Amino acid sequence: MVDLPFMMMNWSRFFSDAKVAVMPTEAQGIYALVLGRMWLNQGWLEADDKVIARMIGLDVRAWRSRFKPHIVPLLRRQIDPHVGDIYVQKHLQEVRAAALASVEKTQASTARARAAKAAKHGKTPSEPEPKKAPATEPVSEPATAPVSGSTSGV
Repeated sequence: MVDLPFMMMNWSRFFSDAKVAVMPTEAQGIYALVLGRMWLNQGWLEADDKVIARMIGLDVRAWRSRFKPHIVPLLRRQIDPHVGDIYVQKHLQEVRAAALASVEKTQASTARARAAKAAKHGKTPSEPEPKKAPATEPVSEPATAPVSGSTSGV
């Protein structure tokens, strides 16, 4: 799986969402943390209060009483065959899929360009290019030559 260390965040969309707008400010921040953790976790979080609270740095009681009632309605609960109960967020999944497609497209384009370059030079794409020699020539004289005589210009 491709690592996506950053995501595009449409803050206008985030703050103009009616469900987010009615949340207390602190809950909006926690929701942003949940989305960030989801992004870094391949687009989902385990639907376990203890795991979520630990991931976002909250006490599980605070998560359950103050934030979960505001945030979980914005998520979809699904069953993953390997993990079990998980939460996903529809828009985050769409953005993530687009980002993965873009990365794959770039990787394919890069691979084609490398193959074309290798073919042009009669190499296979897996051959590493030889290291180039330094562009500088050896210096025959020392960098600091001894000064002969004395100068008294001061």
